[in-house]
Amino acid sequence: NENQNLEPIVKQHPEIMFVLLDKKGAFTQPNFWPVHVQSNEGAFEAGYLAALMSKTKQLGFIGGVSSGTIDRFKYGYLAGAAYAGKERQRKVKVQVRMAETYMDQAVGEQLARSLYAGGCDIIFTAAGETGLGAIAEAARQHKYIIGVDVDQQGLAPENILCSALSSYEVLIRDITNTYLKREKLHFLVSTGLAVGATGLAMNERLVPYSVSQEIRRVEELVKSGLQVPDSEESYQLFLTNLAQN
Repeated sequence: NENQNLEPIVKQHPEIMFVLLDKKGAFTQPNFWPVHVQSNEGAFEAGYLAALMSKTKQLGFIGGVSSGTIDRFKYGYLAGAAYAGKERQRKVKVQVRMAETYMDQAVGEQLARSLYAGGCDIIFTAAGETGLGAIAEAARQHKYIIGVDVDQQGLAPENILCSALSSYEVLIRDITNTYLKREKLHFLVSTGLAVGATGLAMNERLVPYSVSQEIRRVEELVKSGLQVPDSEESYQLFLTNLAQN
């Protein structure tokens, strides 16, 4: 267990501040700060956009290795699509495929090919190098796809609608400033849209202005307290609440 290996090192070096990115910490120490981007919020926007722009009302998701990190992308995306469907009274289906690898472009190509053949017209990929294969397949088929982590528009300018960003530099800057000021470490209230750590890098040539405006509206809803799920449990609760409203 990596936490078990890390804990004694952290305790032995109180003069060093340890920051663990994109993982949950299993222990607490004053010089230890686990932090992750709330990428589910950016993925929520991506799902909302995809649901608005889909002509077939069928979306796809390609995840890398099953983990809490990928769950944030997956369930955020599913929730965004469901939220748009509820608002527009438009039933949108999302097909989920897990590659179980971040390093195989051929697997990404195969999964994207299968999803497009199955009726999906927009795919969101959160699968590292495997996702590059999915993007290449989208370009070959002249289909739409959504990138992840950084603005990937340059890889396929005619196919990538947007990219759901994960900007860890925003969090690292905040943590570093806190440390340099010798302030007491505190868990960040938000590590998502509210601090600019996630969001959509939009391809304005492909995304209509009206859709961009809707994304801005949804972003404000999330900043104002709309809870975006990041796990199976919170997603089911989200769906229950959505059905009751």
